[in-house]
Amino acid sequence: MRRIDPSGVDEGLDALEAGFEATLDDSVYDEECAAGILCDLAEEWRAVEMTFRGRGSGYGPISDVPVMGGTLLGHVDTPPDAIVLLPQDGVRAAADFLAEIDVPRLIEANREELTRQNAGSLPDWVIEGIIRDTENLKRFYGLAAAAGQVVVKRIYTD
Repeated sequence: MRRIDPSGVDEGLDALEAGFEATLDDSVYDEECAAGILCDLAEEWRAVEMTFRGRGSGYGPISDVPVMGGTLLGHVDTPPDAIVLLPQDGVRAAADFLAEIDVPRLIEANREELTRQNAGSLPDWVIEGIIRDTENLKRFYGLAAAAGQVVVKRIYTD
């Protein structure tokens, strides 16, 4: 996910994709992550998503969780990966959601599902990763909301 000024969306899919492609350079990736411009959960997104949407969370379907929302802008690359936009109001809702959640409570409430998802165990390093990733999301969405930015997400299908 990258946070950008709303006018950046008008530049089109190719420009948005170029922003993501630039982060394939390790130095750009590291710089953008450190600055809170890029938030990359990589494979860990599954555990974070389960923490937010598991039966014990009480939030209902994943579409009700502001962090996971967005509008499809189009497809890029092959297989058809997607670029999704979370507009300013969605960014603010995501920041507010993240500021209010109790991650340890959500992990405990969804322990059974997280354990199943993690091949039958839930070691401390997985729990620590969920907490760390959620803190990164809080920072990322907080910075985006404070700056009046939108969030573009690159969804990889493979």
